[in-house]
Amino acid sequence: MKLVHSQHHQGAITSTGSLGLKFNLVVCSCLLLFSNAFLPPIISLTRHQHRSLCVIESDQHEESKKSSKIYPKVYFENNEGKETNAVMIFTSKSSLNPDPGAPKKKTYGEESRKFRRTVYTYKDWIKSRDPGRIYKKLGTTFESGVVLGLAKELALLAMISSGVVLWNVFVNGWVDFDGVRQAAILDGFPEARLPLEPFTLSSPALALLLVFRTNASYNRWAEARAKWGSIINHTRNIVRMGEAWCDPKLEPNPYIRAELLDNLSRAVWSFPRSLTRHLSDSEEDEEPFKQEVREKLKPERAEALIAARHRPCRSLHDISFAANALPMPYLRRSQIDDSITVLIDDCGACERIFGSPVPLVYTRHTARFLYTWTLLLPFALWPKFDYSWNHVGMIPAMSVIALFMFGIEELATQLEEPFSVLPMQFFSDGIYLLTREYPEWYEDELYPVTYD
Repeated sequence: MKLVHSQHHQGAITSTGSLGLKFNLVVCSCLLLFSNAFLPPIISLTRHQHRSLCVIESDQHEESKKSSKIYPKVYFENNEGKETNAVMIFTSKSSLNPDPGAPKKKTYGEESRKFRRTVYTYKDWIKSRDPGRIYKKLGTTFESGVVLGLAKELALLAMISSGVVLWNVFVNGWVDFDGVRQAAILDGFPEARLPLEPFTLSSPALALLLVFRTNASYNRWAEARAKWGSIINHTRNIVRMGEAWCDPKLEPNPYIRAELLDNLSRAVWSFPRSLTRHLSDSEEDEEPFKQEVREKLKPERAEALIAARHRPCRSLHDISFAANALPMPYLRRSQIDDSITVLIDDCGACERIFGSPVPLVYTRHTARFLYTWTLLLPFALWPKFDYSWNHVGMIPAMSVIALFMFGIEELATQLEEPFSVLPMQFFSDGIYLLTREYPEWYEDELYPVTYD
């Protein structure tokens, strides 16, 4: 038995036993440490993710019983999970779609996108300003879709951090549960560590890349939402002008005028609904689209729209002819045509956003920079946690750092393609309700209710 003095502890500290015994003790201690420190959160996270997916599937099943409307979604991954260029195809039954070779299996992040199509009401705004919102948001951290979507990345970083801790305690020695410092098992081997200065010097560059990445993605979302706002306004305006300027002098028969306005209002609704299908996944929205069109349009119009190669343009064609059939002066009809032109511009802008991602060279370089920087960070932070027992505090600390660093990139990725998180079906339904009200208001003006 040999007594060894340690600068970290007072008194004599012993190192006994064979190498095999010490190795077993270290392995058991470190595995117990790792299991107590990190495995419960991972298990809890995994179980919660599984429960969430089960809830999603259950909700989808219940919703399918109530309504055939399913909101759209798109994906841009290949079977290996690598980034790939989406090949846009145009067929007689679909408009904008990924390459048919796109994966059928959907990740949790893809499945959760349909539940992010939020539409706020006044009560929601009151709730968002609640003084206790910070505590509620912190309390639901592990229920966040971003956290659940990053479970694999966080587990990888936790394993790297645990590996750094295990290797370095083997090299430098460790403190057992009784507070006794044990001698190193791998004496003479180098520590797994890096200087902190390269990370400090490179962090401003990484911050600039992430800021540009998130800003570019948010701007795409904001532009897509603005275009849909323009679509909503101009569809309202087309029906309003048609209803207000339908001249009884040019068409004395009120039934014919009412039918012409009805044709216009239904054609106007078909444009946002066709654009919703145009920007969404055929697997999710094709059948609901066909069902809605056949319910709300005349049979010949519905089948022509379904068979069209470019359905939004077919809808604009129908709007143009329906507007041209209205009995009104030419100059007023030209103002309706101006709004139709705006709809064409908005459709083209949506196609541009959908088909042109942030340059892949930029997104790939940013992702590589971020992941390399974060995965190597445990090697640089190892000396900074010498105050914690066997440096174990580095494992949860790195998990938190990775959550927020990877979360920034995940947010940008989720916002980059905005249409599958925009409530386009909600917009289309709202336009339909309003376009059906204008013909009713027109009839009320023709046949006012009197109270004698």
